[in-house]
Amino acid sequence: MRPGKRLVRRVAACAALALAVGCGAASAHDLNAYENVVGYYVDVPVQAAYGGTTGLPRVTLPPLPPITLPGGMTITLGTVIRHVLILKPIVPTTSGRVPALVLLSYLNGTPQDMSDFTGIARLVRDYGIWVFVPEQQQGTWNYGITSKKFTDDAAFFAALIDQAAAQYPIDPHRVYMAGFSDGALMTETFACQFPDRIAGGAVVAATIHNSDMNACRPSLGTPMVFFNGTADAQAPYNGAQEDGIALGPSAPQVARFWAGLSGCSTTPSGTDLPPSIDDGTTVHLDTYGGCSGGGPILQYTIDGGGHAWPGTYEFSGVLGIVTQNLDATRAMWDFFKTLSRP
Repeated sequence: MRPGKRLVRRVAACAALALAVGCGAASAHDLNAYENVVGYYVDVPVQAAYGGTTGLPRVTLPPLPPITLPGGMTITLGTVIRHVLILKPIVPTTSGRVPALVLLSYLNGTPQDMSDFTGIARLVRDYGIWVFVPEQQQGTWNYGITSKKFTDDAAFFAALIDQAAAQYPIDPHRVYMAGFSDGALMTETFACQFPDRIAGGAVVAATIHNSDMNACRPSLGTPMVFFNGTADAQAPYNGAQEDGIALGPSAPQVARFWAGLSGCSTTPSGTDLPPSIDDGTTVHLDTYGGCSGGGPILQYTIDGGGHAWPGTYEFSGVLGIVTQNLDATRAMWDFFKTLSRP
């Protein structure tokens, strides 16, 4: 995804996640509108150079431990710094360890933009969870199983999750991952390679590459929720084609693929969600149940929806309709909150 412009913040000092007090009225998706949330950066050593942005106060974490990849290969991380935005409640929960979400942005999206865009701080405020928003390298994620352009992002996320659970009050059995566009493709890559690290994934405005679908053979199935628009030109709902030749799977094929990995029925039960507003879209939900391990799999189809995170706004002017008949941020948490890895 290539946004046509950066998201505009109403007040820069407030939008940097400093607290909501005294910032005045704000739109529903401004982070500074959410009480009981604090955001800050941590510096994490990684094994490839990247010149990151500056912004919120930073805390340097201890060096990450070596990472053991599937197949026994070990990566020892170096001393180059990579930044991760952390959102946590100001008033911590008293219930012990809490769930966490790793949120992955679209192409060239900053952690602040992604957090603001999705309104993810609502989940921090309302449910006491922690949210980790890593910074991209070279403006993108290194998604893909069969080829790696640069540093192995999946291995980095695995180490980040392990370290977060060791250093913060994070429940390692209730860590989830969600992404939009490029971040959604990265979420699928991670679920293919490190399914034991997350209890569920959310894929918004993406399908999967044929090569990655063929190479994805995880040891565990992962519960997944998909959000796909039928008018998405960047991730075509009916699959990428050229001269009548299929180059990529359709959105329903991707959902069935993940259902198969979890031993779910590949014939979903469907329901139409009642529309709350006449914005040119309707929403249909397919549920793949009866899973022997790792399910369920949900797919929200937004008829008439574009390349969008449902319930937010269209920030480029060219990516199509953003449905207001579904709030993807709330819907994915409703899906995640019952899921846990043994």
